[in-house]
Amino acid sequence: MRGGELSNRVGPSIVVIFEDLIAKRSEVAPERPRKILSWPRADKTSTGTWATDQTVVGALNRLAYETDVQIEIATFVDELGTITEVLDDARVMYSSLAITHPSHLARSLAYAPHISAVYHPHPEHALTYGPRGRLVTPAKRSMIGRF
Repeated sequence: MRGGELSNRVGPSIVVIFEDLIAKRSEVAPERPRKILSWPRADKTSTGTWATDQTVVGALNRLAYETDVQIEIATFVDELGTITEVLDDARVMYSSLAITHPSHLARSLAYAPHISAVYHPHPEHALTYGPRGRLVTPAKRSMIGRF
């Protein structure tokens, strides 16, 4: 805000790929709670099939708290309801969630100057996103937002 005028500038945002970075598919089925007295068993939800990485969740929440960067989550699987539950259970602060394809995401970066980085865990997509792509290896998981 300069001289009492409100700015209409769009703040920077980052895109984080959900699969294999925020959460990985777990092979173990979720444990069903036991029946206590006359209460029925809880419905089997698919949130137990994803195991969240708390290091990445902590780094994303730190980035959201300390800066004005908006976090956009992109996924390549068509399980939007399940992924929303996983993100809400892990308490990830994000502004939007979208289903996309790597090539579609790379093409849309040309028309989205507000996106400053795309954090992804897949080495085969290292050059897909151009200079905005950031490969996150297991050693650099906590450095999201700093490189």
